[in-house]
Amino acid sequence: MADAGQDPITDFDKEITAISEVAKIIGGLDREVQGRVIRYVVERFDISGFVKTAAKTSVATQAAPETEEPLRFTSDFEDFASLVDAARPGTDVMRALIAGYWLQVCKGAPTFDAQSANTELKHLGHASSNITSALSALISQKPAFVLQLRKSGNTRQARKLYKVTEAGIRKVKQMMSGGGDAE
Repeated sequence: MADAGQDPITDFDKEITAISEVAKIIGGLDREVQGRVIRYVVERFDISGFVKTAAKTSVATQAAPETEEPLRFTSDFEDFASLVDAARPGTDVMRALIAGYWLQVCKGAPTFDAQSANTELKHLGHASSNITSALSALISQKPAFVLQLRKSGNTRQARKLYKVTEAGIRKVKQMMSGGGDAE
């Protein structure tokens, strides 16, 4: 119970404080990073579809300058198949990039592993015969489209964690706006 001279903090007060803190935290980030943070929070706390839809329309339409396509958020693609259809990757290497983008950017994960990427591809009938080789090709790109962050184990087949780079994200967006991975 509050002291006689103090007002109790209401749920509304807590909400105002939370909004203020979030605005301070993400206000200094660029629009693309803001989108990833908001997507993560929406998914992490399983916020209702109303908020997801509102985030998509209010953030996505303001996120990019008029000369660029609006940023795509998780709710733009209900499933991995829709993303693949939009990007139309033509090679195992580009399919691996799209799978990494799905797992990391669309699903809001900080990293992804090769097995998860290949599982997504397998569900669509496009399993890679050597997903690690495809990811290595993306790492070798200049600039690199994917980075290897960690390897657990000493063998060549040890589990590795990967991250799609900003260049990789731009490449996927280019593929989606340009109708595929043709250079």
